[in-house]
Amino acid sequence: MLGSPVGDAVAVSALVPLTYLYGAYVKERRGAGEEVGPVDSFIEEHPNFSASMAVGLARMGLALKGKGLLDRALIKVLGRI
Repeated sequence: MLGSPVGDAVAVSALVPLTYLYGAYVKERRGAGEEVGPVDSFIEEHPNFSASMAVGLARMGLALKGKGLLDRALIKVLGRI
């Protein structure tokens, strides 16, 4: 489960290869002359860090949801639409 040391290790282990694949995809797009954004460039240059950040953000979101803070924030945002 995400949030436990084993769950985090499994999540990072799964995400690192995916970020490398995405980085290769971005490099291919750049080679084809397409413009890539700053987030794509960052993931391409730092796949390990990007995977770790994704796991951290997921943990933070789960913690906020567990405390009910995420639900209140979403309701507030949706109320403004």
